[in-house]
Amino acid sequence: MDFSHLYKKNSLLGYILLFTSLAFISFIILTMDFDESFISMLKDKGYIWFFIGIIFSFNAVGFMFLGINRWLDKYVPLLYKNRKQILWYYLFIAVVFLVVNYFSLVVMRSLANMETPFVIPARGMRILILMWLMELIITGLVLVNNTFRYALYLHKESDKLRETADHARYMALQNQLNPHFLFNSLNTLISEIEYSPKDASEFARKLSDVYRYILQGQNNKLVPLSKELKFLNSYIFLHQVRLGSCLSIDMQLDESVYERLIPPLSLQLLAENVIKHNTISSSKPMVISIMTTPDNEYLVVSNKLCPKKDVEVSGEGLKNLSSRYKLMSNKDIIVNKTETTFMIQIPLLHENY
Repeated sequence: MDFSHLYKKNSLLGYILLFTSLAFISFIILTMDFDESFISMLKDKGYIWFFIGIIFSFNAVGFMFLGINRWLDKYVPLLYKNRKQILWYYLFIAVVFLVVNYFSLVVMRSLANMETPFVIPARGMRILILMWLMELIITGLVLVNNTFRYALYLHKESDKLRETADHARYMALQNQLNPHFLFNSLNTLISEIEYSPKDASEFARKLSDVYRYILQGQNNKLVPLSKELKFLNSYIFLHQVRLGSCLSIDMQLDESVYERLIPPLSLQLLAENVIKHNTISSSKPMVISIMTTPDNEYLVVSNKLCPKKDVEVSGEGLKNLSSRYKLMSNKDIIVNKTETTFMIQIPLLHENY
């Protein structure tokens, strides 16, 4: 995972300016320990070169720590795996900066021909500690910012992977629909061709419309309710050819809800459940009622119960629909069953889902 964009273009220039500024401020603070005669002496002995050397040293140390920090973020994310180790890491940084500052002061005292350049007086130690603390604060902020930028990058990548995984799960759930529908429809079509060729033509057209919608629906997470209702009419027509007028739909909907969204094939699944689990005949007609709740937030699909005796109720279809809604909107379907009626309420979603 490449994180090198942090060190390119403006970022690279920004870090150079930061470390150079630290070097300049440190040099000024260090020279506070000496008088003007020392400054004049430095000019005679290569004041500019010494100043350039400090700038180079601070940039080298700074970019070394940025490189270490980048490597740790990439391969050993201490902040997320072991928070104690991050304390040792920053302690190491503090020691290195203290050593760099100390030896910078020693070099300057040596250039001043002081008798004990390695022994720093109290005033010099106060200046050294002040400079060291300032560097730690600034460098620590840079490294922490670097780490959190990387954490944000990982968070965005995680969101992308989660969205991809959710989409894959959603498609897998959607593709579980209609395992036997094609087989039953083809058998009906064959029968219609034999006994009613004219009706067979209309049946084939409706069957084509249904499967075209199913294929298109695999590319859509949500569809307008109006399209789903149009598809449902074609789907019910195919069953009406087989079952006759004993199967019908009673829709009581306000046009204002037609543009609300639902997962594709939701109504087909509910209608399929009604047909699969109930006895439907001329003596026991089935009406599938479709309406909305008073607040128009849920679509209500209900039917009278006339259960078949030889059909096992697994509930997989409703679990499938529930999972799709949770993946899409964190909302769930509502199931109400009495001794005489079975009713499903499915959320009507808005465009922002």
